[in-house]
Amino acid sequence: MSKRIIKISADDLRSIINNDAEVIKKYLSMLPNPKKCECCGHIFNPQRHTEIYCDNCKLTGYIKKVKSDDILKKYNTAYKTMYARMRRKKLTIEELAIWRERAYKAMLDAKAGHITMNEYTTILYRI
Repeated sequence: MSKRIIKISADDLRSIINNDAEVIKKYLSMLPNPKKCECCGHIFNPQRHTEIYCDNCKLTGYIKKVKSDDILKKYNTAYKTMYARMRRKKLTIEELAIWRERAYKAMLDAKAGHITMNEYTTILYRI
């Protein structure tokens, strides 16, 4: 990941510190695709178009997202279990990949309401 460095003059830095909107807009326009972090609200330059959190909030934002979503929390727990099985050589990498595809599809179905939470949990722990 390469960071883009923007040189700021001392006068512009003072203006930014004093919240001069025009100077702030000038420097934000220099960023190729500025986004607002969904966790803290700061403006950042994403490396990929799918990024929603700044570098400081990537972990905390994801943890908040998982804690607030029971379906995602169950998926995350099951994934950690399956990954541990793979590390202990009780599951192959190919089996983990097949499980991940099936579990992801089940997660989408559960979020859409096509399957119940019990069915979802059963699918998650089936190899």
